[in-house]
Amino acid sequence: MMKHVYIYMVWFLVAVVSCINEAAAPVGSESRIVFDAVIGNDLSVSGELGTYPENVPFKVWAYDGSGAVMDGEEVYYHNGRWNARSESNWASDALDFYAYSPADAPAEVSEDTGILFEGFDIAENSDFLCATPVIGCRKPETDLPVYMIFESPLCEVEFQAYSSSEDRVRIWITGLELKEVAHAGDYRQVPSAKWTGLDNRKDVSVFQGRLELTEAVQKIAEAVLVIPQKVRPVLSYEYSPDGNDAVIELVEELNMDGIPGMMSGRGNIYTIKVTENVVSVQNPGKGE
Repeated sequence: MMKHVYIYMVWFLVAVVSCINEAAAPVGSESRIVFDAVIGNDLSVSGELGTYPENVPFKVWAYDGSGAVMDGEEVYYHNGRWNARSESNWASDALDFYAYSPADAPAEVSEDTGILFEGFDIAENSDFLCATPVIGCRKPETDLPVYMIFESPLCEVEFQAYSSSEDRVRIWITGLELKEVAHAGDYRQVPSAKWTGLDNRKDVSVFQGRLELTEAVQKIAEAVLVIPQKVRPVLSYEYSPDGNDAVIELVEELNMDGIPGMMSGRGNIYTIKVTENVVSVQNPGKGE
């Protein structure tokens, strides 16, 4: 599966590069602008490609340096291609393309900001996708589509854990909560993806139960979808010392200082090391 995904991605990127580097067509020659679309990630930690749904129109803007050639045109799938209902042609030899999905999302686009989504609410807009800007796309000599790679501006957070304790000591995780997670904010795509004005903070329960840990790393619960931000995980756990019947319960907020931050459109895995009295998040950047 991963081999097929890799081959497809190589083909896809070659097609995008060929669009950017294609020689300009003769002045006065026009052809219709058409598109193809793919989801560049499925927000899983595997990062595998996803299929863009044919029943979800998206909006496209195209700029030629002097103004908009396409100004928020809705694009639909028909006969194997994505086309705008109002025909748009290659009147210029090179264009910059911006797009988002779904077409009815209350976002805006400009050359200065790329996609701008003010007042984003994860409860209402979790399906929102942004296409990677296609800059300086040259007019093709044949009827080739402009390839749009859509990704989510959100990210997924997944927690794993393992125990590192003395023999005969048993450890269980009984709860994991993210404190004061922002559920709303403003997103700006250009010059780089950025979230500001984070608001509507709520605690998010990741796990409730009783999961016994071993020395092998295991997933605590399914991934949680969030706006990229610094999270405050609070872990509840208990242990039975040295085979004793007594159970000691502890609650600790995990220190996330120095841990790599979240990135839009990516899965983020945090691995927790648990001992009888200390828990810590392992920093993959330091080889822990």
